[in-house]
Amino acid sequence: MSVTHSVFLRTGRLPTAAQLNEALGKAKIALRLDPKWNTRDDSGFWPATFQGYAAGFEWLVESIADAELEAKVRKRVAKQELVVSLVTRTDPNQLASAVAVWGVLASLTDGIAYGDESGDFFGPEQALKLAQEQVAQPPPKENPATRISYPRTLDERLAVTEARRTSHSLSLDDAQRRYVVFLDTKSIPSPSVFVITRRLERPGGDFSVLELEVNQRLIHFSPKGRVLAPEYVPDYAPLARKLGDTESIWLALRSGGPISAAALAAFIGDDSAAVARRQLAIITLGLMGGEASGALDALRAMKTHPAMGADATRAIERIEAR
Repeated sequence: MSVTHSVFLRTGRLPTAAQLNEALGKAKIALRLDPKWNTRDDSGFWPATFQGYAAGFEWLVESIADAELEAKVRKRVAKQELVVSLVTRTDPNQLASAVAVWGVLASLTDGIAYGDESGDFFGPEQALKLAQEQVAQPPPKENPATRISYPRTLDERLAVTEARRTSHSLSLDDAQRRYVVFLDTKSIPSPSVFVITRRLERPGGDFSVLELEVNQRLIHFSPKGRVLAPEYVPDYAPLARKLGDTESIWLALRSGGPISAAALAAFIGDDSAAVARRQLAIITLGLMGGEASGALDALRAMKTHPAMGADATRAIERIEAR
């Protein structure tokens, strides 16, 4: 199960990684964030060290206008412009690091801190105090004998239920987390019996489905999420249009990998799509880094476009740098 802590703030107040590390030091919190992280443009898992142990959290910055918020939350934060989401799962060191940054970020920006699970709002000083209290205890020591080497494959039968379906994806839930697979769903009846029989776990508790049993028939996926059964390969055209909205672009960053990159590459070449959406797709490909290497040809074709050329050039540079 994932846990999210959010901070709402003005755009001009978003600090750099160096400023956050400095503020953590002043708050006497023994957390060191990777200083190379770009807080405005980077998203995904931000590595950190907490009291000498590996830590970190998922970092996402969105405009409030694009974020999915309940009406009461949107009303409360109406004067803010950005929402920073810090997402963790079961690792206690990662949770501690997310809470520490949550409190320091609210204090540093005079922002509004929000506990997504509890639905409670906190002022900057209160959030910082809660963060300092929660991280005061040292983390559990790691036993070298039980150290896990990542990535690792888990072969076990995990019954899951369908939570959401589109023409090209399934969201599957167990008691603790949600799994997203991109595949053509028109041949899969509803309801169906789903069992994940093989998973790949990466650092930070990030899982990919390698083998999914649907009504006793197996569907295989590559480690990067590509469905290997030809009859279940998604149709990239509708998937590309779906990825043109902000919610699905965030889903692409977290779950889609090369499949999402292929869809986004198709989307940016679709002259019928809005330029602003295509620009957002180009920026997303840049943020996906190495996973979007297959989209380089499509991006290079955009370099001469009067409205999208500059974004395409930056995206190419980001991908090639990874």
